[in-house]
Amino acid sequence: MFPLFSKLDIYIARTLISKILFITSAFFILIFLIDLLENSRKLSDSFKFYNLLLFSTLHAFEIIAQILFFITFLGCLFTFLQFAKTSELQVMKISGVSNLRIAKPFLIIILGLSLLPSILFSQISDYTSSKQLQTTNSFGATGLCLKEQSQHNYFL
Repeated sequence: MFPLFSKLDIYIARTLISKILFITSAFFILIFLIDLLENSRKLSDSFKFYNLLLFSTLHAFEIIAQILFFITFLGCLFTFLQFAKTSELQVMKISGVSNLRIAKPFLIIILGLSLLPSILFSQISDYTSSKQLQTTNSFGATGLCLKEQSQHNYFL
């Protein structure tokens, strides 16, 4: 009888988690910097740099939650590519490890990651959308937009 988690399962899971964390951090940094540059034009007396960092971080987490399935796929792909490149898959197969036993850590981690957006990131999304609405309302009220009046209507 096999123990619940063998050394092989822990090794595969550790490799997969490290790949997923690396890819997630790369996407997070990319999304954060793009969002920071995009929202930097909103800086004013009422919208400080701290708010800009907060909203960019929360927005990056929100996008990460939306692309988490893609990140997981890339993590699995890169893990298998690393195992194939270092011939670890062949060693596992020759030593009698079944495909199901190799897939067990992947399935457990993927199941856990599939629950993560519904548990954690939904709260971040609600908070971000409410703060974004407040900021948009105060941004328009500060007079940062140039308003011109003709005889019949206003132009921004």
